[in-house]
Amino acid sequence: MQEALAKSDNDKRESEKALRKAYTETERAKKAQEQAKTDSQERYKAQQQVRDIERTTERSKSTYKSLFIGTSIFTLVVAFFVAFSKHEVLMDMLKWFPLRFNNIKSFISWIATKYMAAIQFIQTKWELKSIWNYVIVTLIFIGIGVGLFFIVKYLIKTTKRFVKNVHEEYTDKLFKRIVSGNIALAMLFVCLFFSEPIKGMMPFNTLSIWLIFSFIGIGLWHSTEIVSVFKK
Repeated sequence: MQEALAKSDNDKRESEKALRKAYTETERAKKAQEQAKTDSQERYKAQQQVRDIERTTERSKSTYKSLFIGTSIFTLVVAFFVAFSKHEVLMDMLKWFPLRFNNIKSFISWIATKYMAAIQFIQTKWELKSIWNYVIVTLIFIGIGVGLFFIVKYLIKTTKRFVKNVHEEYTDKLFKRIVSGNIALAMLFVCLFFSEPIKGMMPFNTLSIWLIFSFIGIGLWHSTEIVSVFKK
């Protein structure tokens, strides 16, 4: 009888201990659930704040871009009227195109002169039949032409790859392009208003001077991305 009572008391104590443990675990689970809920709400609030900041930033950037584009269009219109008023400078710039055509003709004439000079040189040194002089010089010129073709092709391919790598460094391609266009317009204004003193220092066509200035200005604007590409 006493053993049965002792066993009953022991079972009761074990049961109470199990109940207390279960209650403790339940309370701990409730607290963990409440903490997880609180953390989830805080994360949601933080994410919402980040999204709000991103939306505000995008709206600001969009507004800024719109203003920048509008200003660029206005500047382009002003540049047109300034160029019209500076018609003598504009006419000088238009001469650039026939000058380049004359350069091409001069280059072709130079090649023809060198071709005939090479034929005469071979004829004097080797005293071959006239046909062989033409064949040898023609083959030499064809070889030089093919070599130059592949060199130019390689340079164009390398330049395209380099420009592509620079573009990949941009965080905002549209903004970069707009600013580049504005730099070119600014350089056009400089060439229009200060054409005489500039040509006094640089005896080139005004369009050539504008292209040089624009290339330098745009290169400086993209210098950060260019340096990043070279470092890779």
